[in-house]
Amino acid sequence: MKARIKFRKFGVMKFIGHLDVMRFFQKAMRRAQIPIALSGGYSPHMIMSFAQPLGVGLTSDGEYMDVELKAPIAS
Repeated sequence: MKARIKFRKFGVMKFIGHLDVMRFFQKAMRRAQIPIALSGGYSPHMIMSFAQPLGVGLTSDGEYMDVELKAPIAS
């Protein structure tokens, strides 16, 4: 199952780079125990993709990311 998540990047978060935002969401999903699908192979990683990266110092009200879930979760 795929899920699309919309989030905002504003305030002091505008100084956080794209790769750090990705790591933040990976940690948040792991800590929340959301069943995200993992890639296969020797070094599995979470299957998630982000839309176009936003430059450092810019804000946005419509950033998107897609995640692939192992099982549906209650909203």
